[in-house]
Amino acid sequence: MEEIRTELFTAKDMFNSTTAQALKTVAGQTIDVIAVWVTERPDADGVVQPVANFKTADGTIYGSISQPVIRSAVAIPELLKESGTVAIRVESRQGKGNREYLVIQLA
Repeated sequence: MEEIRTELFTAKDMFNSTTAQALKTVAGQTIDVIAVWVTERPDADGVVQPVANFKTADGTIYGSISQPVIRSAVAIPELLKESGTVAIRVESRQGKGNREYLVIQLA
């Protein structure tokens, strides 16, 4: 996986992303993203997995390992170049086996 990091996602943000708020905490809400970082990171068991991190104007960083979110997040840098901020709506959906998963949509 290719790492993606926009200009406003600083080294400090990269450090702080290890304790990012879970994106699912804002399910049903719209957040204004000013920067994004998609990378790979080991989980608690040492298994490396992709993660998408979103930074808002107030400096809050939200993270998600949801595959649909990560697939959508890779398009955000181009949108940020056009407008400087991207409003995304975070939604929780039911999947197979009654499992919930997250998606993001442009607001």
